[in-house]
Amino acid sequence: MKYKCNENGQEFVGSSYTTECPECGSTDIELVKSNNFFDKILEIIKKNKFISLMVVVIIILLLIGPDNEEKDTKIKKEKYSLDFNTKNNDYCLVYLISEEGEKIPYSSTTYAFLNLKASIEDENGDVYSLQIEGNKIFYCTEGEVTIEYNTKSNDNYQSLDFKYNSGIRNIPEVKPIAKDKNCIANIELGTPRYDFAICKIIVPVVQGGSNAFISINGKEGNFKNTTKFDVTGINDNNFEIWYYPKGFSDQKVKYDFVNKQELLDEIQNNKSSKKSKINVEAVKSEVKSAIKLFNDKSNRYLAEENFANLVSKYNDKFKWVYIDDEPISVWVVASEIENLEDYENKRINYNAVKVKVTETSKDCGSSVDIEAFISTK
Repeated sequence: MKYKCNENGQEFVGSSYTTECPECGSTDIELVKSNNFFDKILEIIKKNKFISLMVVVIIILLLIGPDNEEKDTKIKKEKYSLDFNTKNNDYCLVYLISEEGEKIPYSSTTYAFLNLKASIEDENGDVYSLQIEGNKIFYCTEGEVTIEYNTKSNDNYQSLDFKYNSGIRNIPEVKPIAKDKNCIANIELGTPRYDFAICKIIVPVVQGGSNAFISINGKEGNFKNTTKFDVTGINDNNFEIWYYPKGFSDQKVKYDFVNKQELLDEIQNNKSSKKSKINVEAVKSEVKSAIKLFNDKSNRYLAEENFANLVSKYNDKFKWVYIDDEPISVWVVASEIENLEDYENKRINYNAVKVKVTETSKDCGSSVDIEAFISTK
């Protein structure tokens, strides 16, 4: 900053704190106006603090730029229709048609609201998930393709011109030539159970059959292509069921089941004794009573219901009832008795019903077999 002394006419450089002339000590000094652009700006800012504050705010806004909503101009709030191009033998092309008629290739990121999924069912009835890359759904085998999708986003910002919340498109009898993509088997597991006879956990495979690889000791456990698993070393800390489809070990899925504690208890109880804790005489009495209820034709419905509950209670322990030495499945006993008495004019000797309960000890525990014997008059 330049100053001028009005006493001796000398100009000198000082700061904003300068109050006297360095040559004569006079306090009669004045600031010399500068023609420098930046000095002029500085002087204006000093005199106008409000203007200077607005300048700072404008600069900050310019640096930050427009908000994200203004930047995202590609995703429009409008309704689309879906177009499936099935002309190629090896894949299906998926497009969205805008309200203006623009044809836009499907993208799982831009149009995630669709949650597009595709599967194929082959001639054996096995179902596989299909791989989707870009807007192409690749066929991995011959069969019928099913494409499923949602029709609107959670905020309803993007949607299809469709009155339902979801949609399905079927493509019958595709016959790919290339088959470049591997089939991803759809795996569905049933409720696991403990088999006392062989002391193993059974994990039923409802869908996927031989394509399911299962572990009962965690994500990093021992995966096997089987439904029967040894329980050695299984405890509350490591008992988790995981699975993956054949050929896709990187796609492990945890299976949630509700009877974990029940299975652990059964395993522990079976280890504690090789003999079952079943009351043989009580079982015999219970089965006899259930069969004798059929003697009252007026309450046959109640007899059928009671017998069915009994069969469910003993599960695989009670499988056969012998009528005149002919084995009958427990599940058809009620209809067989009805047929004998109502159509063949035979009478069941209810007072002569016999029940046999057989216990077999095994290295890992024991098994129980229940059999009932009925004779006719």
